Amino acid sequence: MEGELWISRPLSAMLIDFYRRQQVNTYRPVCGLTRRELEIVTLLVSGASNTEIAEKLFVSEHTVKSHLYNLFRKINVHNRIQATNWARQNLGTIPVMASRYANGRR
Repeated sequence: MEGELWISRPLSAMLIDFYRRQQVNTYRPVCGLTRRELEIVTLLVSGASNTEIAEKLFVSEHTVKSHLYNLFRKINVHNRIQATNWARQNLGTIPVMASRYANGRR
């Protein structure tokens, strides 16, 4: 085709559709949780208290309690132990950020 790159229309359509789906999946929260809720559950699994979570995320304890309330409601649990068990079962390996939080780094 005169030295130009060329892709057929059907292949172009398939590639566009594939990358659109990838992009949608990239921004979809895990199990309906927000990024912040994932950070909180990660810290929860590492054994952090509300005070420690607040300090590490630079928010108030009240904000942490609000996030925990929303998190518990979304995953249908009633306490920290149930939330930790839920995270281990549904999130598999806890994200790498857990080790960063445990070491006091972000």
